[in-house]
Amino acid sequence: MTDAADSLTGAPEDGGGSPPGGLGGRVARGAAWIAGGYFALRVLGLLNTLVVARLLAPDDFGVVAIGVTLTQLLQNFSDVGVSQAVVRYDKAGRRELDTLFTLSTFRGVLISGLLLIASIGASSFFDDARVGPIFAVMAVVAFVQSLYNPKFYEFHRAISFRQEMTVLTIEKIVMAGSSIAMALAFRTYWAIVLSILLGALVRVALTYVLRPYMPRFGLSAFREMISFTGWITGLGFIVALNNKLSPLVLGRLLGPTLTGVYSLGSTIAYLPGSDIAEPVARAIYPGLSSLKDQSERMRTALLKGMAALGAVALPASVGCAFVAHDLVEVLLGQNWAASVFVVQVYAPTVGVTAVVHLVSDYAVAKGEARRACIREAIYFLIRFPAFVWATATFGFTGAVWSAAGSGVLLAVLNGWLYSQLTGRSALDIVRALWRPTLAVTAMAGFFFLAHPLMPGFDEAPAIVRLLVDAAMGAAVYGLALLLIWRASGAPDGPERSLLSAIRARA
Repeated sequence: MTDAADSLTGAPEDGGGSPPGGLGGRVARGAAWIAGGYFALRVLGLLNTLVVARLLAPDDFGVVAIGVTLTQLLQNFSDVGVSQAVVRYDKAGRRELDTLFTLSTFRGVLISGLLLIASIGASSFFDDARVGPIFAVMAVVAFVQSLYNPKFYEFHRAISFRQEMTVLTIEKIVMAGSSIAMALAFRTYWAIVLSILLGALVRVALTYVLRPYMPRFGLSAFREMISFTGWITGLGFIVALNNKLSPLVLGRLLGPTLTGVYSLGSTIAYLPGSDIAEPVARAIYPGLSSLKDQSERMRTALLKGMAALGAVALPASVGCAFVAHDLVEVLLGQNWAASVFVVQVYAPTVGVTAVVHLVSDYAVAKGEARRACIREAIYFLIRFPAFVWATATFGFTGAVWSAAGSGVLLAVLNGWLYSQLTGRSALDIVRALWRPTLAVTAMAGFFFLAHPLMPGFDEAPAIVRLLVDAAMGAAVYGLALLLIWRASGAPDGPERSLLSAIRARA
């Protein structure tokens, strides 16, 4: 292996090492690596979207969304929780890793077979000849992804994410470069599909380069692994039903064009809340797992994590709704104006769901995936029929409002799950989030009341209007949060941590 690769595989061979310092420091460093990596990924992703969206039509994005969604649906249906198992079982060796690899490969073969079968009748079902061949290519993608190196997840256990960020960044560069090149050359939806396949090949290969390991087929640790991964599989199955069925429903009821508008609009809506929340959430899970035998410290860590997430995810997602027109124009262009409505309605709930989703991670880390699975099942039994009814009755508008309303439902159910897991009131979550929530309300008041009275920038380019509005919204929110924090006695929280970091660098 090269020196460069050696420098990236700094964890010890048994995977048991961890960076020096306390848990909070390791979580912060892990979050920093993910944040930096996701910033690079988002820049590449936005460049990719900006170019490809101008070269292809919403109809192209819609037909690809149908094929990709079914693949993701089947993958989540059969998720065996490899990463969660490697993180939680800190003494996992060859027996456990090989068993997890074997289960993952069997899963890949099953998904590929189902996609190939589905490709036979998919074109007639969706009344579009392009869907069947896309399913066939996605079958290959699913098999390739199942070969992911399980030993690579030992980096997660050590709360070291720089290796994964390296892999994801290289994968994104390959995908963006190939999709843009093919879209420029051929102006076809195959630019997106083939870039997904190429990205999967690169990503899987890099996990073996950066963490050398030769897995073998075997199920010698099947009983131990299935006791944990069984409920993870069930949870993944129901999460897939909740998250991945919507585009299929839209494709059947509304057609590829509106499916594409909804898909890309919801992607934009997820940009601020989920992408900001992801670095902290990804780093918090291993930290929570390390505290699984210290219930009170674990609960406190959860609430602190939610407070930190809320302080950034809530204003970002709500602010996204207020700048939706310019955001969509800058990122996608005038042809995607219909996506503005999706962003305006859906974005505010994204920040809320990103924060409360930590309760599910807490349940899995605590060994209570069964309770998380039950909560997800209740959510599906309410959400999915409501989405189908709203789409069938009110069309595209009903679909968007139904999706937004489901975010409120999810927040309530996660509060209930928190009470079940801790024996305490869900008001703990409200108390952890009240300051950023009040500051976000002040920001919303600014956009509703003061912003219309300010000198307009109607003639300015969309990018200028977007930057000015984002800066004003951030300033109002930041000032309001600081004043509220001071007025409440300057308690320990994300505000104090942020001020400490600023002073340390001053």
